[in-house]
Amino acid sequence: MEFDEVIEALEMLKEDVGIPKSLKIKVDEIIVILNNEQEAKEIRSHKVGAILEDISSDSSLQSFIRTQIYQIMSLL
Repeated sequence: MEFDEVIEALEMLKEDVGIPKSLKIKVDEIIVILNNEQEAKEIRSHKVGAILEDISSDSSLQSFIRTQIYQIMSLL
């Protein structure tokens, strides 16, 4: 699969105890998008990038979570 490393990083993020429930739901949505092989890789990558960018711009997000989000974005 093309996004194995990204999915693995998202799973690790989701397991972090400091992650809000709403973010865990978003992470699950992202994983579903990445696993949808009926869409082109570029389209999935763009969709996920947009969601992650939106998440990272949340001012209430803790800085260590934002850093993890940026690292995941760099894997795309």
